[in-house]
Amino acid sequence: MNIHNLKRMYNHILTVPEELLNMSYWRQDDLLIEPECNTVGCVAGHCVFLDVSIIERFRNDQIDFTSWSEKFTELDFFDDAIVWSFLFDAAWGRKDKTNTKEQILARIKKTIMEGKKSIEFSWNLDFNYLVTNPNYLDQTPFKL
Repeated sequence: MNIHNLKRMYNHILTVPEELLNMSYWRQDDLLIEPECNTVGCVAGHCVFLDVSIIERFRNDQIDFTSWSEKFTELDFFDDAIVWSFLFDAAWGRKDKTNTKEQILARIKKTIMEGKKSIEFSWNLDFNYLVTNPNYLDQTPFKL
């Protein structure tokens, strides 16, 4: 897990207005026919520019956000499925759309502070789970 890049993502999301964030779905077009993802903006979509490497794209030039998020955070979609889902899955974004930014930040911070194993053991795959611990809701930027 790349803690440095998770901190960079956290710090960047702090600067994004709430109305530009939406974790309730990743793509409008499941067939990947359209070149745009058509979401207001998931955490991966807002943070992809933080990466200076060449970004993988699909045949229609659309960014492969799943592959990007795996490489940037060093969290594998399959091997680290619980932690990856805790951070990036669209299902939790459907629970409460009024606190998307707060939840993105709290989930990144919880992962950074507790580590991968803690998330795997404590999160029960309830996609409606919201982070409410005040330690994770504090939005102080990380020092890089």
